[in-house]
Amino acid sequence: MPAVHEHSSLEEAGALLLPAALLAENWLPGHDGRLVLPPHLQSRVDGVHVAACVAVGPGLEAELRISFRAPQLSPTHASELLERFVARAMPLTPHTEWRVEVDGKRWISFCRVWSPSALVA
Repeated sequence: MPAVHEHSSLEEAGALLLPAALLAENWLPGHDGRLVLPPHLQSRVDGVHVAACVAVGPGLEAELRISFRAPQLSPTHASELLERFVARAMPLTPHTEWRVEVDGKRWISFCRVWSPSALVA
């Protein structure tokens, strides 16, 4: 099994992971809430595990998910990490809506609609 890559900064990780996550061939089924991400959509930066993907739901809605996990990581601190992670590819703008989720494994995920309408099969 390939290892998760280490990057020297969140900006560098974002510049490499986001384009890969946004490629349609890397989109993942997200119908059951449990995503298994391949290593090329994950990274580690200074002890923080980060993952990015586009999850496609049962109604073919597409959602961008960027997730962080580290000991003692709070949603507030994770939001600062998100800002750095997307800085090069898609800087955060005012009034951009992100939903925040924390799962049982302490992943803090930021989710937003990626496709404004359901995909057509």
